[in-house]
Amino acid sequence: MDLSQKIKFVEDLVYYWGQFEYLSNIKNLEDRLIEILSIIKNIQDGEILHLYVYNYNWNDGFDIPNAIIENPNCDISTALNMFFLSTGIDYLDDKSNVEVDEYNKDWFDFILKLYNQLISGEFKSYGIAFENPLSRVEKYHLEKDLTNKEKEVFFQSVEGKNLDIYI
Repeated sequence: MDLSQKIKFVEDLVYYWGQFEYLSNIKNLEDRLIEILSIIKNIQDGEILHLYVYNYNWNDGFDIPNAIIENPNCDISTALNMFFLSTGIDYLDDKSNVEVDEYNKDWFDFILKLYNQLISGEFKSYGIAFENPLSRVEKYHLEKDLTNKEKEVFFQSVEGKNLDIYI
């Protein structure tokens, strides 16, 4: 599949989810989510996963992002992108004092799981680029509180094919 075909596939998947997102019939929405989660679970191409993440509406919850990080084809660049797009920096900034309540529990569970996967090296690089979004000031602020392993993971950029494409 070439890049234009991958973009079309992700565009269709995003549209497929989006057109049913605001249905009043919750049963149809739940069925659609189950179907999309099944599709994501079976995606064999990390570039498609990356394109989907880059175009994901983070207001849609964490079911789909959780499915993506469980897919063995999820690239380190995609995982890091998800971490920062889902405001993982808030977790890094003050890990010991994150207040978890009913409003941020799904976010916290996702960030903690993704954080642990990143630190343990569960994601491999398959040639997708990642440009670290942290400024020098943000890195300086975080540096005193992070372990060397955390700095190695969360301060890195990854060379490769740039797939940060809005659809």
